[in-house]
Amino acid sequence: MFVSSSAQHFAWVKRGDPALFERIRERVAEGRFLPVGNMWVESDVNMISGESMARQLLYGTRFFEREFGSRSEVGGFRTPSGTRGRSRSS
Repeated sequence: MFVSSSAQHFAWVKRGDPALFERIRERVAEGRFLPVGNMWVESDVNMISGESMARQLLYGTRFFEREFGSRSEVGGFRTPSGTRGRSRSS
């Protein structure tokens, strides 16, 4: 299984190589490729505002739902020390 965590990266692939993006969609449908995180880009949550965090999650989640048919159940946030914290949505 392959995991990727940024909707922005998928958007770049969709724009730059539509055929590759369709192959990614197929792998997602097969369960072999897992888009995670629901954020537009991974953000540093130490310096982010609440509004910015909400928009990151809103735009990323919309993209995953529109392009892959579902939102991610797994996500992570960078901690101030640069390590990853994990969260799981219900």
